[in-house]
Amino acid sequence: MAGLRLCTRLAGLLVLMLLASALARAQGASGAAPIFGTPVGSRPDIGPDYFQQGVHYVIDVTLNADADTISGRETLTYTNNSADTLTVVYFHLYQNAFQTGSYYDHRLRGRGDMTLRDLPEDEWGGTELRDLRDGRDRPLRAKRDDTILRVGLNDPLAPGDRAVFRMEFTTRYGTHKRRMKAGSDFYIAAHWYPRIAVYDARRGWNLDYHLGREFYGDFGTYQWSLTLPAHFIVEGTGLLKNRAELLPPDLMAKLDLTRFADKSIGSKAGVIIEPTDETKTWRFLAQNVHDIAWIASPSFRIGEAEWDGIKVYALAREQHGAGGQDAADVGALFIADYSKRWGRYPYHKMIVSDVESGMEYPMLTADGGVSPDYIGLLGHEIAHNWFYGIIGSNETYRAFLDEGFTNYITAVAMDSAWGEGSATMYEGWYARHFYPRVSRKYYRNDLRY
Repeated sequence: MAGLRLCTRLAGLLVLMLLASALARAQGASGAAPIFGTPVGSRPDIGPDYFQQGVHYVIDVTLNADADTISGRETLTYTNNSADTLTVVYFHLYQNAFQTGSYYDHRLRGRGDMTLRDLPEDEWGGTELRDLRDGRDRPLRAKRDDTILRVGLNDPLAPGDRAVFRMEFTTRYGTHKRRMKAGSDFYIAAHWYPRIAVYDARRGWNLDYHLGREFYGDFGTYQWSLTLPAHFIVEGTGLLKNRAELLPPDLMAKLDLTRFADKSIGSKAGVIIEPTDETKTWRFLAQNVHDIAWIASPSFRIGEAEWDGIKVYALAREQHGAGGQDAADVGALFIADYSKRWGRYPYHKMIVSDVESGMEYPMLTADGGVSPDYIGLLGHEIAHNWFYGIIGSNETYRAFLDEGFTNYITAVAMDSAWGEGSATMYEGWYARHFYPRVSRKYYRNDLRY
């Protein structure tokens, strides 16, 4: 028993140390948000060789809801905070995994899954770049290998210098649904833009091909906008800069989730904003995040809750609205628990959503189901905003810092809020896959010791 208490305390200490170092990295010693990563010469206490490259994205895109494509422009300002001179950079084009002949396709074939092998070309996902140029408007040489794009620089990028990359791109959803999904009346946009690979002190360029699973990114700033048909309701990573224009009080009253508490689950959604040829542009600013994602649907209805100034928005589709009445409150409960135990949530909002999924992104969780079945799912995906979200770890290289700690803190929170054993009761799929039966009791020791 004494050994178990010691292990529990050591695990908690390790978590707190990791969170402290990550928060220092994300916020800077003064608490202010650095725009371009760590300053040159800055070496935080987490390691003498530590640095983080600076990334500042400006992305403006349009959703074509008829073709299920996202097209637009991206400008990336990239600051080399390493001690190395770079002559090439690399971008991830994640959606290119979902094509016949991709490395992910071959991985699936090895498991007997021929889904991508037999997929018609017009149903492939993918991201295509056009007109890739540097900050002096000179073309850049690029060569793609599966989901990795190698870009040769026209001039070497010395330590402390910045490079600008300008490009146009189109991303196709395709019909093979993983993280990015075009549903019957909704969209999830995840890993949808050309994203520069991480260059770090441990591995140099992190060039893991996308095999349908985990990710790694630099913290930075994203100024991004999305234009789409005017009857869609949108949420995404960052501060919605024109919220008052797009979601005025009279519209929010119509979208209030509580209005649909008595509607039969599965019944057809009504129309609140009539479809027309008009479009609207949603503008976001996200700072100190390592990725951005968004969701959109004409059927979204909005619930709200708050904890200590942090807003939790529940975006449930009207046809499931009766089953999502407590989603925002459940989200706020988890935000409160994780903030008190493991370090305060550093952003102004959290989104929980009804999009037939189970995945996490900064400030946004893609969820599904109805209450109480979704309690474990919401808790799990929100917990990922600590691990790996605040930590910013390499999920591919250090899987335990992702799913391991996420499942631990979710179980502790659920047993605290709903009683001992609720983690295994409500987590369902996660409990069966991630909590070995022989060791489930140890996840609850935090409450006793």
